[in-house]
Amino acid sequence: MNEDIIELVAQRKKQWVDVLHDFRKKMYNNCDRANFENILKYIFGGSDELPQITRSKTSIFDRLPILLNPIQEWSFIDKRLLAFICNGTFFYVKDTHTEGYYKVFFKEWFLPQLKTEKKEEDFFGLTLKVLDPFNIDMWISLSAYLNATGQASFLREDKTVNSVGKVILKLIKEDETRTIQLLKNENYIEPLLSLLGTTEQNLLDTLLEKLPLYYTGKEAQKHIRFSWLEELCKINLKKFESFVVEKMKGSDCICSVMQCYRILFSNARKKYRKPTVAHIKKVLPYIAEHQNSSQNNCTVNWPSTTGAFRDEIPKFIGWVCKHFRKETKTELFSFVKNTKQLNLEVVQYIVDCYKQDAIEIAIEALKTNIKGNHTIAHYRQAFALLEGLDFSKYYDLIWDIACSEYQDLADLAASLLSRYPTNDIFYKAKELTLSEKKEERKAGVFVLSKIRCEEAIASLQPTVEKEILEDIRNIAVRSFYSHKNQSKISIEDIKKRIHLALQRGKLDNPIPKWAGTLPELQWQDGTILSITEVYYLFYRQISSKKIDVDIEVEPMYALLDQKKGADFAYALFQNMVENTGLKMVTKPGFAMLGKLGDYRLIVPLQNIAIHDKNVNACIILGVLGTRRAALALDQIIQHFYKKHHNIRYAAEEALESIAEQLGLTYFELKDSMIPDFNFINQKKVLSNGYIICIGPQLKFSFKNKQGKQVKSIIETSEDIKKTLNNLNAIRKHTIHHFKHSLENYLVIQRFWKAKNWKKLFLNHPIAFACGQTLIWQQNDEDTFIITANGKLKNYKQESVDINHDDQIRLVHPIFLKSNIKMKWKKYLENQKIIPVIQQLDRNIIQLPRKLYKVTLSTNFKGRTLTAGKFKTRAQKRGWRRGSIGNGGSILSYKKAFKEGRIEVFVETNNLQIQGMYDEEMVLGKCFFTPLGFVQTDCFWFSEPRNEADHRLIALQNVPKIIYAEAMNDLEEIMNDEN
Repeated sequence: MNEDIIELVAQRKKQWVDVLHDFRKKMYNNCDRANFENILKYIFGGSDELPQITRSKTSIFDRLPILLNPIQEWSFIDKRLLAFICNGTFFYVKDTHTEGYYKVFFKEWFLPQLKTEKKEEDFFGLTLKVLDPFNIDMWISLSAYLNATGQASFLREDKTVNSVGKVILKLIKEDETRTIQLLKNENYIEPLLSLLGTTEQNLLDTLLEKLPLYYTGKEAQKHIRFSWLEELCKINLKKFESFVVEKMKGSDCICSVMQCYRILFSNARKKYRKPTVAHIKKVLPYIAEHQNSSQNNCTVNWPSTTGAFRDEIPKFIGWVCKHFRKETKTELFSFVKNTKQLNLEVVQYIVDCYKQDAIEIAIEALKTNIKGNHTIAHYRQAFALLEGLDFSKYYDLIWDIACSEYQDLADLAASLLSRYPTNDIFYKAKELTLSEKKEERKAGVFVLSKIRCEEAIASLQPTVEKEILEDIRNIAVRSFYSHKNQSKISIEDIKKRIHLALQRGKLDNPIPKWAGTLPELQWQDGTILSITEVYYLFYRQISSKKIDVDIEVEPMYALLDQKKGADFAYALFQNMVENTGLKMVTKPGFAMLGKLGDYRLIVPLQNIAIHDKNVNACIILGVLGTRRAALALDQIIQHFYKKHHNIRYAAEEALESIAEQLGLTYFELKDSMIPDFNFINQKKVLSNGYIICIGPQLKFSFKNKQGKQVKSIIETSEDIKKTLNNLNAIRKHTIHHFKHSLENYLVIQRFWKAKNWKKLFLNHPIAFACGQTLIWQQNDEDTFIITANGKLKNYKQESVDINHDDQIRLVHPIFLKSNIKMKWKKYLENQKIIPVIQQLDRNIIQLPRKLYKVTLSTNFKGRTLTAGKFKTRAQKRGWRRGSIGNGGSILSYKKAFKEGRIEVFVETNNLQIQGMYDEEMVLGKCFFTPLGFVQTDCFWFSEPRNEADHRLIALQNVPKIIYAEAMNDLEEIMNDEN
C-alpha cells in the first residue's frame, strides 16, 4: 500500500472505532469473530480474497452498511464493503420473505441522505450505478428500496420530486402494470398518489379507474382500500369527493363505508355529520352481532386510520364518543349491554365520555365470573373505571368480591372500598371482623386498616388480641401499632403482648435449628428472658414474612440490655453462617441481627456481600443503621459498580434506609463519607517531598520540593506508585459520586448555611475542586465562583463576602438573566474550566401557559424508541420501572425528586422486563404526583388513568425546575440522534 492509502485506512479505522467495538461485543463465538476480522481485512485492503460468508450468517453482520460514507465521498474501502454485502447476500428470498443487507443499506444509509437530497442531485441514480455491476438492476434495487423503507415519500420537503420519485414516474410510463403491481405489493400506493397528485394530475386521473380499490374479505366481497381514498382527499377534496362517495355506494362492507364517512367527516364536518351519525347507528349493532356470533370470540377487524388491519373497535368507539357524544349515547350504551364479551377499553371510552351517566356500564365490567387470581388485571382496570363516580348503590357487589377466596382479588376490592370511608362501609367492615368465615374477616380487617381513622383503628384491637390466623392478624397489627406511640412501651407492655401470643397458641414451637445454641438475653432491669420470651422474637419475625423489623416486636429491642443483645446477635450470626449461610430460610434472624448487633458484624457482612454476592448481607447492614454500616455499604456499592447491579441496588437501598434513620438524605450521607485523602489545606506532602493537590480539571497536579509545578513525579518508589494508584482510583470514584450529588443539589435547589458550605466546599479537596467549576448564588441574589486560591469572586471579578447567616446554593440557569449567564460562560471559557456538571448550558423547557391546568401531559405521547436504548438511557438518568402488567410488561417508568417530594411518571407501551431490545417501545401520558402517592408495587394504587384522579398535580403547581428537568430527561432519552 502507498502512504496515501495507509493514511486513508488509518483515518477510517479511527472513524469506525466505536461502531466496530459495538459489533464485536455482539459476537458470541470465535468463528463469527474470525469471520468478522477477515471481512475487515478485505475491506481495508489487507487481502484481495472476498470472504465467502453464507446467507445464514447475514443477520450477524447485517449492520455493516451503516459504515458506508456518503456516496459522493466513496473510496476503495466503501467499494470493497459494497462488494462484500452484494456477494449474493444483498437481496434474496428465503421461504416466503426477503432477507439480506438491503434493509440496513436502504433504510439507515440511503434514506437519510435521500431526505436531504437537493434538486440538482440524483442520489438514487448514483446508487443504481454502483449496484448494477453486481447484477442488481433497477427493478431489483427499487423492490429492495420499497421493501426496506415503508411508505417513504417520493417528494422532497419543498414538494419537488426526489430521485426515487423520478424513477417511479419513468417506469409508470414505460410499464404501468408492473410498476403498479410492485407498488401495491410493497404498500406504496399512497406515496404514489401523493406523487401523481402533486406533479402528474392527468396521469392520476387515468390511473384511478385501474387501481384495485376493492378487495374480497371474510365479511364482504367489496372491502375498500380506504387509506388510498384518504390520500386522494388530502390532495384535493373538492375534486375527489364524488369519487369517494361513488366507491362507498359500490361497497358491500359496512365497516369500510364507515371509514369513508370518517374521512369525509374529518374534511367536511358540517356536511357529513348527519350521514356519519346515521351510519354509526348501523355499524354499532353490526359489530356487536359479529362479536357475539364469532365462534372463536374474535372481534371484527376495524381498520385503523393508518391502514393497518387489526382490532380497532375501542379506538372507533373513542372516536364516536369524541365527535358524536349526544347523538349516539343510546346506541353506545346498547352496544355495551348487547356485547357478550366486554372490552374494558371500550367501556373506558364511554365512562370517560358520559361520567356518572355511564355508572351501570362501568358496573357491568365487574360482573365477570371469578376464575382465580389471574383475573386480577381485568378487575384492576374495572375498578379504575369507578374513579370519580358514585357507585354506592353497588357496594354489596364490591363486598362480594372483597370476600372472595382469591386473596389478591379480594385485597383489590377491599382497597377500593377503603378509599370511600362512608359510615356504611365502616360498619359493614366492623361487622365482618366478627364473621366465622376467614375471607369475610380478612375483608373487614383490610378495609378498617386502610380507613385509618381513630374509630377504625380502635375496632382492630380485638383482632390484634385474639385472631388466630396470622395473615389476617398481621394486617391489623401493622395498622394498629403504627398509630400507637411505641417509644413509651414498657417491659410490662411487651410481656402482655407475649402473654396474648401464648394464649393464641403461637409460642409452643422451639427456636429454629439454624439459630443454634444462643446466649441468654437480659431485660434492662437485669432479669433474664425466658425461652418463651426469646422465642417471641422469632415468632413475630417468622409471622411477618418480611425482612423489615416487625412493628409489634420492634419496641422490645430497645428494652433489652445492649451488651447482652450484641453478644446474642453475634452468636446468632455465627450460627446462621455456619449452619445455612445468610439464605432466605434464615430471614427471621435478619431483623434481630440488625437491631441487636454491633460493630463486630459489619466487616463479616461486607465480606459476605462482596465474596458471596449476597443481597441479604446488604439488607442486614441497612437495619444496623450506623455510620460504620454505611461505610461498609459504600464499599459494596463501589465494588459492584459495573457488574451485579442487583447487589449494588440492594446496597443503595440499605444506605438510603440508614440515611433516613440518621435524619439525612441519601446524598448528604454519601457526601459525609467522601474521603479527604488526608489532605491539609487542599494538599498532601508525599514521602519524597512532592506535593499533590486536585485542581479544577479534577485531576491530581504535582509540585516538586522547590514548589515548582511539574507534570508528573519522576523517579518514584514502588510505595509511592502504589499510593498514587490507590489515590487515583478513589479520586475517580469519589468525583463520579459527587457529580451525582451536585446534579441533585442543583435540581432540588438545596441551600447550605454559610458555615456548612465553607466547611465542605472550601476545605474538602474534592468538593473544593468541583466547586471551582460551578456558579454559586448568595441569598437568591449575587452569583459568584470559587477561585483556585479559595477566594470568592463575582462575574466582575470583585470579591464577595459571605456572612454567617447567608444561604448558598448552586444557581440554576432557569433563574439567571441571559446577560449574566453569558458573562459567566465567557469567564469559564477564558479560564479553560469545564464544569463538573452541566449547569449554564442546561436545556430549559418552560411550561407553556396553555398547559398550566393540565394534569396528564401528552407532550411525549406516541414517541418511539427501541426498548434497549430506552431502558439504558432512562436508568442512567435516574428513572426506574413503575408498575408491571401481565406477561412482564412494563406499564410505566418513574423518577423521584425526593427533596421536592414529587414523583414524575411516564406511561410505556410495548416494553417488557426482559428481551425485545430491538422492538419499538411507545411513550404514553406523563404526569406528576406527590412522592409515594402512587404505589407501583401493589395491586390497587396503580397509576392515575384520568384527570379526575386526586393524586395528580396540575403542571402549573410543579416547581419550574422539576418540570424542566423531567421534560429535559425525556427529551434526551427519546432523542434518537443521541
